[in-house]
Amino acid sequence: MNLNNCPECGRAHLGSGLCRECLAGLEREFERLREYLRGNPGAQLESASEATGLPTAKILKFLKEGRIRVSSPATPPPAREIQAPRPAPRQEDAVKKRTAAHHPRSTPGRHFRQGK
Repeated sequence: MNLNNCPECGRAHLGSGLCRECLAGLEREFERLREYLRGNPGAQLESASEATGLPTAKILKFLKEGRIRVSSPATPPPAREIQAPRPAPRQEDAVKKRTAAHHPRSTPGRHFRQGK
């Protein structure tokens, strides 16, 4: 491992990316945002930023990383809305790919009930 400086705080640490303290802080911020979004589904970016104290740039970073996603209502709102995060998007994609390979006629998002 190489000795590097944390891009957030500048401390020297082993490895790449954020140091442990900054990574832990980032996770605490994400948890604060996630709890807010769970209690306020469809919250707008600006209101989530004000309520959590996180800058909109950091919320947008979580969005780009796939940790949260933008909702898509039937009519577009005046400001962007965000939804609570989905667990493990990579795993979800893998399941969709495996399902599509075994069931080529199935349509993603459609669920069927078993008949009696």
